This record gives sequence, C-alpha cells and structure tokens, in this order.
Amino acid sequence: MFDGDDANRRWLDDVRVPFDDRTLDALFEIGRGNLRATDDLALKSLDYAAAAGHATVSVQHIVAARKDLWP
Repeated sequence: MFDGDDANRRWLDDVRVPFDDRTLDALFEIGRGNLRATDDLALKSLDYAAAAGHATVSVQHIVAARKDLWP
C-alpha cells in the first residue's frame, strides 16, 4: 500500500538548498526587504554559481550578482 508520508519524507531528504546560512544572510541584507530585489539577486547569483560549476551559491556570487544588477 502507498504511504504518502514515507514518500514525502524520501522526497524531502533529497532536497538540497543552494544557499548556506551566511549566503542567505547576505542575500536578505542586500535586498533590504525588497522582495523583487531579493528574488533578482538570488536568481542572478544562482546563474553565477552555475556558470562556475558550483552546486551552492557563495557570498562571492552574491557580491558579483549585486555588482551586475546594480552597478
């Protein structure tokens, strides 16, 4: 019999967040409560991390994205 709870737990175990705590702090600090700015910054930093071949976003990616979005 299908047990949805077990399936959900297995799925959640496979979820990986591409931002660590320090990077999330930088992301929200730079966004200053502006959700659109935070979203744009997160997406651009994910692009930088992917281009560099990294699985997680670092603070350096956030800083580079910020410079690119708001010179």
